[in-house]
Amino acid sequence: MLFENDKDKVDFNSKLEEAKKNNESIPAEDILLIVEVKRPTFSFDSKDKVK
Repeated sequence: MLFENDKDKVDFNSKLEEAKKNNESIPAEDILLIVEVKRPTFSFDSKDKVK
């Protein structure tokens, strides 16, 4: 996974390690939050491309 900074990576890795120790899965909202934050900020409008 790509992380914007080391703190995000450390936070995620610590959750991952804790989940492994406790035999738990990582809560989906933690993964979704990371994905949401890491999504590229640019976007394009497809209707501009189709004339």
